Amino acid sequence: MDRGAGLDAARLSADKLRAHVELLREQASELEAECYQLRFHPRYAPLIVDGPLGVPVLVDGPREAAKLDAVIESLRIDVERLASDEAITIIRETLHAYREPRQAEARAAPRRRILAYEAGAATRRSQLGQSQSVSSVSSGRCSSAAVPPGRSAGHGLSPAGFAAFHSC
Repeated sequence: MDRGAGLDAARLSADKLRAHVELLREQASELEAECYQLRFHPRYAPLIVDGPLGVPVLVDGPREAAKLDAVIESLRIDVERLASDEAITIIRETLHAYREPRQAEARAAPRRRILAYEAGAATRRSQLGQSQSVSSVSSGRCSSAAVPPGRSAGHGLSPAGFAAFHSC
């Protein structure tokens, strides 16, 4: 009987060990889930940023610190330059660099509007599939020109469209 009792004790010990191992596995998976969810706790919100597709991404601390150190150094140099005698020159250069792209944008805007109008007019003509033929009343420079229905020649055209109409 000693032998049978020893086997029963060994079997019970093995069952207890299996139950204990299973319990430890469950606890480990719960801890892993808690650790994963911890990054989304409001306390750590500054460490989470929206990624390129709107998916939250954990900030890489050392890399972010290096970027911020570079920004701080750049700002320190700028403050030193602005405190020097060349501050007015630096400010003028900065304003010029800021204004130039905006002025170029403002100069290009009318041309883009003309091109967009012409593209839209061409699309409307092709969608309608119709055009009126207008004979030129003047010195015969244009034998005929396509004018969209409902428009008279030279009225309501963009300057580029008007010039193209009269240049044939």
